[in-house]
Formats: sequence, C-alpha cells, structure tokens
Amino acid sequence: EMNGIELKGAHKGYFTIPSCNGLQRFLKKYLESCKRARTHADNILKELNKMISESLISYTHSIWILNQTVNIHVEHALQQRWCHATITKDNNTHLKIKKLRPFWMSDCVPNDISLNKIAILTGCNMGGKSTLSRSLAASAILAKAGFMVPADSASFSPGLCVFLNAGNADCALNDLSGYGAECVDMIALEKMAMKSPTLAICDEIASGTSDREGTAMALAYLKRFNELGVIGLFSTHFDRVLTDKSVEDVPKFQMKRENGQFTFVMCEGVCKFRHATNIARSLGMSEEICSQADKFIADMDGGIE
Repeated sequence: EMNGIELKGAHKGYFTIPSCNGLQRFLKKYLESCKRARTHADNILKELNKMISESLISYTHSIWILNQTVNIHVEHALQQRWCHATITKDNNTHLKIKKLRPFWMSDCVPNDISLNKIAILTGCNMGGKSTLSRSLAASAILAKAGFMVPADSASFSPGLCVFLNAGNADCALNDLSGYGAECVDMIALEKMAMKSPTLAICDEIASGTSDREGTAMALAYLKRFNELGVIGLFSTHFDRVLTDKSVEDVPKFQMKRENGQFTFVMCEGVCKFRHATNIARSLGMSEEICSQADKFIADMDGGIE
C-alpha cells in the first residue's frame, strides 16, 4: 500500500521499496520514537540516581557514625583499661564480672558480681543500688555487642538476653499508670525468659502500688523467674519480701555500710538500716515531719533501732 517500485525477486512474493518521501516520513517517526524513549530513559536514570544517591549518602553517614563511635569507644576503653568479655561454653545461665565500674562516673567504686540465678538486692536510698543495677545491664549489653566492658574481666553464658526495668514509665496517652507500664514490661520479660537465657535487672519492682499488693507481686515475680532460670538483680524496699518462705533459697545482697557511711559495695546480707528521714532532713524537710516519721518507723519495727 506504499507508493514505491515493486520488484519481483528470485524468491516467491513481492517486495516493496518505499519512495523517498515515504522513507523520510518513516525515518521521522522512528527518530521521534527514539527521542521519546531517550527522554523516558533519562528520567528513569535521574530518579534512580537520586534514589541511589540519597540511600548511599545515608548509608555512608551511618557507616561513618558507627566507625567514629567504635573508635571513640576503643580509645576510651584502652585508656581506662577496660576488658574484652568472653563467652563460656557452659550451658548454665551465668554472668561473672570482676571490678565492674559505672562507666559514666569519673570517681566510682568497683564491684565483683557473680550471678547464676535471680537475687534480691537491698539497700538504702542513695546507697548505690540503682547505679550498680544500671552499670551491670549496660556492661552486659556492651559485652553482647562485642564492645569492651568497664571491668577487669567479664564472662557470660552464650545467647544471654538483657532486660532492664528502672524508673517510672507512666504514659497517659496509652492509659497506663507507672504500675501498668511496669506490668507491660514484666510480661515482656516473662516471654523473653521462656525463649532465651535472660539477665534481668529489676529496680524496685511493684513499688507503684500498695505495700501489701506490691509485696505479693514481687514474691510472685521472684518465684516465676526462679522457675524460668532467670539470673539478675531484683531490688526492693518491701521488708516482707525478705522474710517470706518462698524466697529462703534466693540469694540476698545488700549495699554495704561501714562506720555510718555508704561504701557502694555489694555484699551478702540484708539491709536493715533506715535512711529515708535522713535524706529528707538533708534536703530541708522540717523536723516536725521527720521526727514524727522516725516514731512511726520505730513503732512499726517494734522499737528496734
């Protein structure tokens, strides 16, 4: 159907060669198609280049931050004579650290910690319980990640998960009180412990409810964690937790006091010293309130100093 010259070849059939005008028209259409294809390809390449560039910059930035972090960590750790932790072949869940130090404090007291089950930690306010608990959790996480640990030596069982619950995490937006948020965390801890060896650091658990109910919850937690083979520190101010028959075999530690002073050293035993009113006095609380509180404490303790 094209204007041209028909030539009959050696083979059967006819072949049409377009005229010069036909060639120009088809060449123009072809070139326009090539131009559109080239423009479309250029747009794709630009978008692809933009995506790759942004991702590459973000990736490079992350690598640089990681490299800088590791470099700073190693420099500081070597200066402070930190150690590399070792993973033992023992399948029994355990953790052992010698001369553990809170790395965020320039002047601190080292502690030796050896755990193969959940233990109760007692001590006065400002006696060092929370600092010790946080430093233990931080060191375990550093060790798991392959970083150096602020201690003289450290070893732990393979696959050890780390759980830390400290402070009030109440959230009105989620309709959670401090105690409610804590319950959510403890549910997560139980699920974690059912799947993997777990180091749990629980700082003053169930303190957001009444003494009676808090004591009951604390005892239930200790019993359950002991059944699951959880290791760690469970600090509490509930006196009745320490005397219940269900925790007779649970190790008990305290933050030691000597000559009326805090040593910030953890040792075996149960803290009996009362310090709440002393702290209140040091912060300016009136003697009318503090002396009355001392009397109430003495009455509840049966007159024991």
